[in-house]
Amino acid sequence: MSEPFAATVPFDPIDAPTPAPPKTIGRFTILNEIGRGSYGVVYAAQDPVLAREVAIKIIPLAREDQFRTQIEASFLHEAKSAGGMSHPSIVTIYDAGKTDAYAYIAMERLHGQDLHEYLASGNRMSPRQSAAMMMRVADAIHYANKRGLVHRDIKPSNIFLSRDLKPKLLDFGTALAPMPEAKPRGTRQLVGTPNYMSPEQADGAPLDARSDIFSLGTILYELLCGRRAFDGRTVDETLDQVLVANPKSVDRIRPETPPPLVDIVRRAMSKEPAGRYQKAAELRNALADFVDGSRAPAVDAAVTARASEPKDASKSRKRAFSGRAVVAILTSAVAVIMLIAALRRDREPPVVRAAIPAPASEPQPVTVPVTGPPPAPAAEPIATSAIADAQAADARAAARRKAEPVIAPVVPPRDGTVTLAVSPWGEISVDGTPNGVSPPLTQLTLSPGVHTIEIRNGSAPPFVARVEIRSGETLGLQHRF
Repeated sequence: MSEPFAATVPFDPIDAPTPAPPKTIGRFTILNEIGRGSYGVVYAAQDPVLAREVAIKIIPLAREDQFRTQIEASFLHEAKSAGGMSHPSIVTIYDAGKTDAYAYIAMERLHGQDLHEYLASGNRMSPRQSAAMMMRVADAIHYANKRGLVHRDIKPSNIFLSRDLKPKLLDFGTALAPMPEAKPRGTRQLVGTPNYMSPEQADGAPLDARSDIFSLGTILYELLCGRRAFDGRTVDETLDQVLVANPKSVDRIRPETPPPLVDIVRRAMSKEPAGRYQKAAELRNALADFVDGSRAPAVDAAVTARASEPKDASKSRKRAFSGRAVVAILTSAVAVIMLIAALRRDREPPVVRAAIPAPASEPQPVTVPVTGPPPAPAAEPIATSAIADAQAADARAAARRKAEPVIAPVVPPRDGTVTLAVSPWGEISVDGTPNGVSPPLTQLTLSPGVHTIEIRNGSAPPFVARVEIRSGETLGLQHRF
């Protein structure tokens, strides 16, 4: 994969004569060169005060005065822009300064490779991996946009991938730099990289956060398709494509791409800003929904049981219901007959009572054996038989009631809460699933049970805690890196 066109700015400091690297700069001891780009050289260095390795980006200042001033302003603008931010997907700035020969920025030392190198090496990500990675970048852009910053140069070489493929956004040197006025094609000056510019940026129009969203869409397109959306042979040809050409839809190039992800790319790359996601948070949320939805759904056991139930089971339930209905009707009829019999006993000599053998001792309730037939009465056989049947039915019902366990109403467990106090910040994961960054995240709502909470801050050792959540319980978790 070829290198994308670099930003067409009126200066390129790396073309200046580069003096030999210093042994020290500021308080840092230079170790070795680890990278080189259009804006300078990056060295590994040692911070003797905090005893940690850092990366130092150095730009030589050996230029005539007019360009030196512009270089210093842009470079130190990057330090101020990124230095005021604390986000797990934005490189952390430790220090910045300048000498007579150099301007420098000290930042966290990263291990891995940038996304451009990753793709140029023939590596591919799955659609879900691509969405998960770009979800983190979109969250970083949202964080910067909320602070009034528009990055303006989001491209694969400015996204650094750690060894576990977690991204770090680099290079805020062009963020909110003054935009030049629109000029005729061929003389205008551009800030950014044409292959990933938004149409309004390519046209020299005013920019807002939606320009960064377009750039994010072009990178996601490249991850899914294996090629750039806009890749002309010259800068002008590439800019023309950005302004008027619609690249092939992702699903035409990669038919196996999930439709929701195709729609996300299409919306992010709308030529008109009004047709895009209006905030990077909206793009982040859409990607998060896709990542969550692409996991294998849990199977509802109750639904499965009902779906696999044999057809005869419904007939059995109908027969059981019919039997219960018949018993209920007979019980009601018996109750009426018993009431009539009681009224007749009040008016006539009790013929039925004379037919039942008298007990030898104190009278006891009449007991009719469940398994044996009732005794034949001497008179009113119909009424007596009905009463005996009713008593037998009552006895059987009572036996069933005693045998059936009393089922208490099931009270569903309530979710618990974990309050978070993390300093200076931490990337929160619960049971292996990212949940956001604290701060601003201050609490987690978790279902009852045991959960593993992991908190990460850059290259610092992660903090891992196992918590047991009880119904409605609130726990506190705090950690300082």
